[in-house]
Amino acid sequence: MTLNDDSSINENTAGLYGAGIDNEQGIVTLNDKSSVSLNSADTAGGGIYNSMGAVILKNSSSVNKNTAAIGGGIYNIYAIIGIDTVTPNQAGNDAIVDMDDKSTVSENTADIGGGIYNFGTVNLNASEFYKDGKYVPAAASSTRG
Repeated sequence: MTLNDDSSINENTAGLYGAGIDNEQGIVTLNDKSSVSLNSADTAGGGIYNSMGAVILKNSSSVNKNTAAIGGGIYNIYAIIGIDTVTPNQAGNDAIVDMDDKSTVSENTADIGGGIYNFGTVNLNASEFYKDGKYVPAAASSTRG
């Protein structure tokens, strides 16, 4: 699935996880200012629930104002977020977050991992996190790596 040219997934709810996007073993690309916003899941991944797949955020795409108990913006496990070209199996038993091109994760809410809950490695390159409209240099939760 690819979202281009200011496309958006907004104002959805889920009883368990993945209110905006539930991605399991697939590839999802948010490109050219696309957004996942104002979604709410009771358990995990208010904006994006990503398991054993890939989510690519590029060219000023955003995940903002989503809520969940764990991973308000993004819940990422055994998967990859943000590398330009990936295959779903590249993560193996690790989860990698590598966001480029000024993509943002902002104003997400969760008891654990408000912006990103990641089971693995987090690399932030030219990407931004915000809290209350202010830049925060490190706002991701990672259980390993």
